[in-house]
Amino acid sequence: MYFHKIDHPYNFVPLPEGIEGASYLVEDHGDDIFCVSVSSSRWARGSSLIASLPSNGRSSCCTLLCSGEGGLSIIGSDGRYLLTPWEQLPFGVQRTKWLWCFDLRSDMQFYGMGEKNIGFEKSGVRTKFWNTDIWADFSDQEIRDGSTDPMYLSAPVLLIHTGSSWLGMIVPSVYPVFMDTGARQLIEGLDEAVQEPGCFYLGSSGSAPQLYLFPGDDPMQIVQKMQKVSGVVRRPPLWALGYHQSRWGYASLKDLQQLDERFTDLQIPCDGLWLDIDYMDAYKVFSLRPGAFDDLEVQLARLRSSGRRVVPILDPGVKADPSYPPCAQGLSQELFCKTGEGRPYIGFVWPGASYFPDFSLERTRSWWAKQTAELAGHGFEGFWVDMNDPSTGSSELEDMLFSDGSEPHESYHNVYGKDMMRATYDGLLLARPDQRPFVLSRSGCIGSSTYGAVWTGDNFSNYHHLRTSVEMALSLSLSGLPFIGPDLGGFGGDAFEENFIDWYKCCYLFPFMRNHSADGTRAQEPWAFTDEALSVTRTCIRARYTLLPYLYNLFIFSERSGAPILRPMLLMFPEDQRFARTADQFMVGHELMQAPNLWGDESTREVLIPEGSWVDLYDGRWSHGKSSHEIDTSGDKLHLFMRGNAMLPMTLDPVSGGSSSSARMQEITVLIAVDPEAPCKSSGSLVYCVDDGISFAYQHGEESQITIGYVTDQDTISVSIQADTLPDGPWQLRLAVMGTSWDIFVDGQQLSSVLQPLPLPGFHAPVCLSSVVTIG
Repeated sequence: MYFHKIDHPYNFVPLPEGIEGASYLVEDHGDDIFCVSVSSSRWARGSSLIASLPSNGRSSCCTLLCSGEGGLSIIGSDGRYLLTPWEQLPFGVQRTKWLWCFDLRSDMQFYGMGEKNIGFEKSGVRTKFWNTDIWADFSDQEIRDGSTDPMYLSAPVLLIHTGSSWLGMIVPSVYPVFMDTGARQLIEGLDEAVQEPGCFYLGSSGSAPQLYLFPGDDPMQIVQKMQKVSGVVRRPPLWALGYHQSRWGYASLKDLQQLDERFTDLQIPCDGLWLDIDYMDAYKVFSLRPGAFDDLEVQLARLRSSGRRVVPILDPGVKADPSYPPCAQGLSQELFCKTGEGRPYIGFVWPGASYFPDFSLERTRSWWAKQTAELAGHGFEGFWVDMNDPSTGSSELEDMLFSDGSEPHESYHNVYGKDMMRATYDGLLLARPDQRPFVLSRSGCIGSSTYGAVWTGDNFSNYHHLRTSVEMALSLSLSGLPFIGPDLGGFGGDAFEENFIDWYKCCYLFPFMRNHSADGTRAQEPWAFTDEALSVTRTCIRARYTLLPYLYNLFIFSERSGAPILRPMLLMFPEDQRFARTADQFMVGHELMQAPNLWGDESTREVLIPEGSWVDLYDGRWSHGKSSHEIDTSGDKLHLFMRGNAMLPMTLDPVSGGSSSSARMQEITVLIAVDPEAPCKSSGSLVYCVDDGISFAYQHGEESQITIGYVTDQDTISVSIQADTLPDGPWQLRLAVMGTSWDIFVDGQQLSSVLQPLPLPGFHAPVCLSSVVTIG
């Protein structure tokens, strides 16, 4: 597989309707969701990552036209063309390969593409979607300081901005996909491009052609539609949103117990303690290292009582040893991938010579789920799946076939990681049918979010990787994979204090937060550096826990609406051209904005203030857009900007235990950011939802939801509380109003209040904090 060579339209030919039985089908699913598919004798059958969609019953404002040669045009409600086919070759084929070509306009901007390490805005790039094992497939220099493309996960999702219009595209092919957004053709030795590109195009190397299109004028609505079509994130267990500590090298219960003691002694909340490959017996999947996990069930229960879950790793490679039960079962039941000669395929990974489960087979997924359930029965409530690119060491991937050896490798390569997630998810369900599973994966594709979170793979402890981690997280959020996070502090190389602190200050509100590092590197737990580093990282972690009610509600509403958790600025403020390429400033949900230091060599940075009013929770400073100003990012300074007139749910007491106590989610403080320039006419509302944080009972209506609203009049703020669904037990609510002097009323009753700093670790803005109100 050549990573940096992709197909070009000049090597393709047209496929007019009727030739080779070709037909073009356009489906309008309503609400400006379109699907175009092609059938022909060239493709024996279709295979799509998106299940067939029914009509949603809503009409579309735009019109999609398809010519007899497959050329696609989109006409907006105002009659303007939003997309036009490339005249030279609207649609082309080459054997089983295919592509669609479109006119490239000078004002087009391209975003998304999932986990791509090629910048945030993606004009003028050519790229292939093929899951790789970065550290095995690229040079050390490329990994540390360069660009590695493609990466571990393939999500061929494109978001295009042209003028005031936006267009989303999804290529749901199970085969490798390629895209070119107007890359110039350069030849070594020539200073200029051979030609200026006149088109952008996308296609795949196999499976029947299919393309989803989502035209509109609101990028947020388009992203939400694409998320719903590809599969929303199922509501995770609350503990999965806490802080997690991992390291390649934690290998025993003793290691976990020592971590538990340090986190408790240092008053750092932590929900997850993670085990890498050293917990296994000779790296054999589903095994435990002898003597390292005695009395396992009791010890895991004790850690669980402290609020800690233990999350072990699972790799797909099964040691080629017939005396090893999983190997013997896989051989006897023909569960492993085969070669073209019908023999079990062998790769070389941690256990040595290894077989690989063929997850394309239902019987293999069922077997894997049962093995996972048996291991989970010891008390493990989550797993992370790694090496599922799939990584096979020095063995040629092309020889690894699927579906009992009947399908070529590229037909399933990108799907392998997702189906390993799926089988692991099902195994956790088998072990605990009433609990929401948590699975983290390195590799995946469109639809992986249905089964859990992804992390951005093996990164390095430097500022280059900090910056690219943010770019990739924002791109993944646009591409249907919003439950994401990097290895905090960097996986490879020795972490250094300044960079380590900035990782935490940047990522403490990412959807997934885990510190993970490689064996042989310096320790990088929060206490591994100076007292200053310990103080800052502890503050960041405690701030995350204080804001868990907000983060958890973002996930709740994401499951309902498809809205991402992390949001590029352009998604929220598409008319502000300052944000067209901005990837060092971002939104967390609708109300919060971060502008971290991603370079390390400066103690200040510029913050671009969008339209509206914003308050810096660090010191209470108000800003109004559109404007900009400098902030000091040195040391322990945490800047978090809250939208004016917004309401933000928080907890108090983030220290004791982990996040898994849903009772604390019913003891909230609601921060109200009243714009001081308009106190006489400010108003706002908050819908806040709580469930038990662990079960599926919410799917049967067992969740509580309240609506809190406020209006102001001079120095008086009047708050109303409505229970949309009755709380399960009493709730305790306090109000924190930005400013120095407020008379606070709740449902007509005045509350006492005190002036104090904001009760959010690391932040010092003055607020009037009310007495407690009991609800229910």
